[in-house]
Amino acid sequence: MTSANENYRNIFSVFDNTTAKIAVKGNYDDYENTYDIIEKSTVTGDLQPYSGDMASKDYGLQIDCQYVFYCPRNSDIMVGAYLITDTKTYEVTYVADWNMGLQVMLKGVKLNGRRK
Repeated sequence: MTSANENYRNIFSVFDNTTAKIAVKGNYDDYENTYDIIEKSTVTGDLQPYSGDMASKDYGLQIDCQYVFYCPRNSDIMVGAYLITDTKTYEVTYVADWNMGLQVMLKGVKLNGRRK
């Protein structure tokens, strides 16, 4: 029996160009002015340039985004969570759950925190 992730990889493996840690903010440290960054899981998918203007034209959304990420379903991906790659950090601004997986709108951010 194949899992949803295996089915996704069989269909979209050509596009799996980005692996990211999914993280959320934890406790805030007033003294150091930082958050604990709690890593929840890892996901691989297709990261592409996108824009708020395109989201507005395509879906009628009024959101701040510069990228779209297509990936298998993952319950850790929600608005306000973070995707952290080797080179950049993104905040999730919108999630659409399609039959084939998730379409995740992202904006690039600087995350001031300590990974836990």
